[in-house]
Amino acid sequence: MGRRSGNGWRVAAMAVVVVGMAAAWWWSRPQPLLPQAATALGWQAQAWWLAGDGQPGLVDGAARDARFVEPWGLARDGLRGVYLSDAGDNNRIRYLDIHGRVQTIAGSVEGLADGPAARARLHTPSGIALAADGALYIADTGNHAVRVLRDGMVSTLAGNGQPGEGDGAAGQARFDGPMAVAVAPDGRVYVADTFNDRIAVIQPDGQVRTLAGGGAPGLADGPGAAARFDTPTGLVLDAHGVLWVADLGNDAIRRVHPDGRVDTVLGGGTQRQLWQPQALAITDDGVLYIGERLTGRIVQRSASGHLSTVFGSDPSVRLSRPAGLALTPEGGLLVSDAGGLRLHWLRALPAGQPSV
Repeated sequence: MGRRSGNGWRVAAMAVVVVGMAAAWWWSRPQPLLPQAATALGWQAQAWWLAGDGQPGLVDGAARDARFVEPWGLARDGLRGVYLSDAGDNNRIRYLDIHGRVQTIAGSVEGLADGPAARARLHTPSGIALAADGALYIADTGNHAVRVLRDGMVSTLAGNGQPGEGDGAAGQARFDGPMAVAVAPDGRVYVADTFNDRIAVIQPDGQVRTLAGGGAPGLADGPGAAARFDTPTGLVLDAHGVLWVADLGNDAIRRVHPDGRVDTVLGGGTQRQLWQPQALAITDDGVLYIGERLTGRIVQRSASGHLSTVFGSDPSVRLSRPAGLALTPEGGLLVSDAGGLRLHWLRALPAGQPSV
């Protein structure tokens, strides 16, 4: 990804082949609600190929015959299906349903236009987040805006298509290439304003303010205005309302507390631990999953700080460019591979079986 380049993240990396298996769809069979179990630590995953045939294009239909250009953000719709943002030249929001079929649900040609979903225009939609009321929030990166898909209609929540940096009313606020969003239960929408190197928040009343960072790229903890980020690309809220940030340019994982205070929990030091963290997911008990852009690994960080590689220990069997992560009910992960043009399901290997 080139800083300040509107198309830098579109360049597809060569896909690394992962194991493709006849997937048993986890959402296609009844699953009782079970007590929340502690997240397994140090587990090893095998990748099951779910959707996308690995060739660029815009094709709906049976999941493995579908085509994407740059599958990016993921959001699970309960046990019903999965939303996926398809960036690059497709500029659409796709949906994988319980029957194993992909359909396009929003977007048309590149541009900025609100209205009925099929006629609305997006420009390189990246991170997405699903709110409790069913609204899908979209980091519309190329439009420097945050969009909302609700009840078949697309609207602009904040930003107007022009890059810049500025707080204020939603229609006057400015972003520069926002690549991730997260939605709090109270309706606040957090934005990784990627090329402004800041974290912004859109209040329920429509006002936009800088929560932390901005000014210039860097690595600094502290109160919001004093903190510095370098190309934040992933966001996730934990069960305590703390925002976790994939700080790609710093090879670090940062936290933004509700008062705007920032601290670094992983990376950013002299000994490199991460290689361009990009995608995040977090469990209710505080276990963090990290997708690395540079290596294609999926890394697990326990609540106590222990790191392990869930998938990608073998350099010959890695994802090309994991861009989105979503938790699955049995403790696995969905991963969108933007470079491999596919969606994968990472499941735990049976005990004693080596990772492949």
